[in-house]
Amino acid sequence: VAPLRANLASALCAHEKYKEAEAEYEKALAVARGAGDRRVEANVLVNLANLYDGELNSPEKAREFRQALADLRSGGTRSQAMQAPSGSAPCAICLEALDPAGDSRKPVVVLPCRHAYHRDCWDGCLAS
Repeated sequence: VAPLRANLASALCAHEKYKEAEAEYEKALAVARGAGDRRVEANVLVNLANLYDGELNSPEKAREFRQALADLRSGGTRSQAMQAPSGSAPCAICLEALDPAGDSRKPVVVLPCRHAYHRDCWDGCLAS
């Protein structure tokens, strides 16, 4: 499903529908991450960075996606620099509540896209 959404986003870009493409890339990214498909996730991160660098003229967002790509490739995240959004959804992997402060029992990892997971859950997905 993620590659199909990414292909749709690419087609939208070809028709200069950049905001719609942005939304489809975001959906593709969420699906790829949920499925643990690191290859598709990396491709979508590159496309989002390029979209923000070019048509959407947001270099800061482009840097965030490029950093997420670097983190994905190195196996790490930038959780220490980010906090879980308040009122966030439960961990999408184990479905347990997240503590935005990241208590020591279940530390929270927050990705540049602002999706939050328990560190153990996220690390387990990356390892598989």
